[in-house]
Amino acid sequence: VLDTLKKFADQTNKRESSDFNKLMRQLIVAGGTVVALGHTNKNPGTNGKSVHAGTSDIVDDFDCAHMLGKIGEEAGLVTVQFERMKSRGSVADKVAYQYVNTRGCTYEDLLLSVTEVQPDVLDQRQVKAAMLQDDEIIRIAKTEISGGALGKMTLAANISQQAGCPRAKAISI
Repeated sequence: VLDTLKKFADQTNKRESSDFNKLMRQLIVAGGTVVALGHTNKNPGTNGKSVHAGTSDIVDDFDCAHMLGKIGEEAGLVTVQFERMKSRGSVADKVAYQYVNTRGCTYEDLLLSVTEVQPDVLDQRQVKAAMLQDDEIIRIAKTEISGGALGKMTLAANISQQAGCPRAKAISI
């Protein structure tokens, strides 16, 4: 388990990434498994999702890649989702987990609290979260319009900034 990958190879350097990936492939061919944790860019992509930081070589050369993102937090219960970016095998598209993260919680307590979230429960939570974000975007839009926001693109930019959502989502709503 490499936590984090940048401590072992410079992900922004194509040569170093390539050399590192060759070493990891030797380990895998010998029967090993590599779990490498990486970072994302500070700003999300145009689709609102996190973007892998560094060269594409890491994702290109590894057999499987997932993006981890926090999708909810309520009363100290955190929900995260792994979304598959790449797979060379039979791997689920998405899987989610919950864990308790409250003040005074030990690391052992946190680890022991991890549970898988079933897909049907996850879908219901995502729909609810999307509806809440839509409500927030509509509220911001109403405020901006009543405040005299001029033009569709200015309105979308203001909503995007305040709601923390992509402009395309602000426009569609």
